[in-house]
Amino acid sequence: RRIDRLYQLGRYEDCLVLYRKLLERNPADLALHKAYNSLLYRLGRMDEFLASYDRAPQTREILLGKAHFLSLQKRSDEVGAIFNTLLARDPLDIAAISGWANNLMALGRHQEALTALESVLARPSATPGVFSAAASAALMTGDPQRAEFLCQSGLRLAPFDQTCLALLGTAWRLKGD
Repeated sequence: RRIDRLYQLGRYEDCLVLYRKLLERNPADLALHKAYNSLLYRLGRMDEFLASYDRAPQTREILLGKAHFLSLQKRSDEVGAIFNTLLARDPLDIAAISGWANNLMALGRHQEALTALESVLARPSATPGVFSAAASAALMTGDPQRAEFLCQSGLRLAPFDQTCLALLGTAWRLKGD
């Protein structure tokens, strides 16, 4: 790709110009938004950082992409607003519920996060990641027994899931097992 070559040559402004042109033609391309904003962040161009997401169609994927960047910056209020928007559109959206719960965890609201995550655990589309996030929340609320159960449930879906295995070990240590 031309952008990769320009980047390797240190021609970052040319990369940004090309990203902008590509985004004008493909405003809903999540990969382009991610790459463009990653470069803006590395260059310290905070005046432009994340603005491309606001110019794009406000699809679920675009909003989730922006929320990811905002969560890395610990901009919890903005993250919460995005997940509230997504949940207003679809209250059963597992990605939105998980993201909202992760934001609650970042705010230290562990019990609320656990409750939110447990609301989706019985669904067939629940992933090991949801179980491990719920187990993490359970550990933070001081319930290693619940965390153990959640990890074991996640491991039934993916027996070698590293996060579930690690949290299971933590739960056992907290239980003195």
